Amino acid sequence: MLNEKCDAIVKYLNIEFPESYIEQANIRDEQYFKIPIEKGLLLLKVNREFIEDNSIEDILSEFNKQNIYTLLHENPKLGVFINQKGPSLFERSSKL
Repeated sequence: MLNEKCDAIVKYLNIEFPESYIEQANIRDEQYFKIPIEKGLLLLKVNREFIEDNSIEDILSEFNKQNIYTLLHENPKLGVFINQKGPSLFERSSKL
């Protein structure tokens, strides 16, 4: 079920960023989604517990409600992290 939910997130990102090839990786308890854009790389990190505890519909509804697309675009040098409390920004490591 986790894979289906992650696939739904990738589909959502593909709709929002149609020119980008979305890469994903599972690191510790988070799912990372790298979104290459013309001016660099956007990074979305989603807590695994958030993914597991919510249906696909609830996850995508939360993304729309929190306007994740805009958060990513307005903070290209930071990453956007989503967990049960909602979205927050984080400093990106040079590894990502």
